[in-house]
Amino acid sequence: KSQSATKAVVAVAKAEHGVAAIHKALTRHRTNMDVTAYAVGLLFRISEHADGRGQRAMPPKALQELRMSLADVAVAMQGFKKCKEIQRYGCGAIARVLGSSGDENKKSTDKDTGEVVLQVRGSASRLCRKAGGVPAVLHAISTYHDDITLQYYACLAVQVLTSQDDKRKVAVAGGIRFAM
Repeated sequence: KSQSATKAVVAVAKAEHGVAAIHKALTRHRTNMDVTAYAVGLLFRISEHADGRGQRAMPPKALQELRMSLADVAVAMQGFKKCKEIQRYGCGAIARVLGSSGDENKKSTDKDTGEVVLQVRGSASRLCRKAGGVPAVLHAISTYHDDITLQYYACLAVQVLTSQDDKRKVAVAGGIRFAM
């Protein structure tokens, strides 16, 4: 990845309306696979700056817009199930944004295993789930089992999209067989 491409992505992420413009393109052109793939890909690239740390940290308003765009990413994944790029970048954006450290994330310890668990709270996670984020990610896992990058991000996405209670729903939907 070239440095100029990275600088351009950082500039969009920091721009006052950069993420909002990508989000708007994603919602306005839902039926155009090329525009959707490009928009989801950009959101994925921008999402690497969602942790709010360092020189490349996103402004809070842009971060909130990025979080709110995840429901549309889930819709795009459902609309273009045969487009591997949309599936890969969609899973990646969901995993990175909802899994990033920030004010909507809370770590807790599982009382049975003693394992540290990341629990995602907030409207972005709920909206993404309501838009079909979990079934979209599970479909990507089962369809593109040969894409290791997609598998990695999809597993993280399932982790951050689901609460302990939702884990049973994931298992019933077929998620458990992918972990074995």
